[in-house]
Amino acid sequence: QRQNNLRIARLKSQAKIDAMIALKRREIKENWGIQISYTFSEMFGLNLILVGVDEKGPAWGCGARPGDSIVTVNDWLISVMDRPYVAMHLLQAGANQVKLGIHKSSAVPRETDVIGYL
Repeated sequence: QRQNNLRIARLKSQAKIDAMIALKRREIKENWGIQISYTFSEMFGLNLILVGVDEKGPAWGCGARPGDSIVTVNDWLISVMDRPYVAMHLLQAGANQVKLGIHKSSAVPRETDVIGYL
C-alpha cells in the first residue's frame, strides 16, 4: 500500500496541464471528433493521446489538436488510473460537456509506442 501511495504521489507531481478545455456538443449522439490512443507504464502511468481530431468536430473548435495528451477528465487525474476504459467512461459520463486538462504537444506517438486505441 505504501509503495502504491508513493507511486500516486509521484504521478500527481509529474502531471502537467498546459490548457483547460471545455468540450461541448449539442447532443449526446454527436461525436466529440477525436481518436484516442493510450500508453501505460509504471513510471508514467496511463496516458491518453489524441491521435486524430476532426477539424469539423467539437473538440477542434474547443482547441484540441493531434498529439495533445489528456491529463484530467472533469478533474480526475488520468495517469493514476490503470485501466483505460475507466478514463473513457469518465469522458462518456460527461454527456454534452466535459472539462479536459490538456498537455500540449504536436508529437503524435509512433504506432509501436501505442498499446491500444479507444
